[in-house]
Amino acid sequence: MISATSEHALRAIASIAAVTNPTSPETREPILARDLSSRAGVPLNYLSKILGTLSRAGILQASRGRGGGYRLVRSADQIPLIDVVELFDGVTARPDCFFGGGRKCSDDNPCTAHDAFKQVREQYIDFLESTTIADIAGPTYADGAPAGGLPPLIRQENAFS
Repeated sequence: MISATSEHALRAIASIAAVTNPTSPETREPILARDLSSRAGVPLNYLSKILGTLSRAGILQASRGRGGGYRLVRSADQIPLIDVVELFDGVTARPDCFFGGGRKCSDDNPCTAHDAFKQVREQYIDFLESTTIADIAGPTYADGAPAGGLPPLIRQENAFS
């Protein structure tokens, strides 16, 4: 339901939260974009644009030079997923109609999927509003691979391809 860009942004922020000090924004160590690219499984040139948007929105702080990199401005438990998804997906982060196209369904003027989609839409928006970066930070898979990354065994096998 979210765009690939939102997915990449969420993986990047979750990766930052997983490797930095979660208790205080001031004491968090920054992570370099190239390290974040590898950890989150997002191409560096694409990630750089995402990080710029997140920095301008006040979600990340970017610093240059020795000891520079990216860090969260707020604690991960203070950043709901909707804050990130809306940045990249705009109004489509809160879909109005299953059929899209800018149509605004309502109980008074429903599309044929309105009643069934209404419940899904409400649960989806509730998930984005109530789930924070802290909730999704850390390894995503049982083998410790980050979201979007390949499991360690597959990475090794493909290293010589």
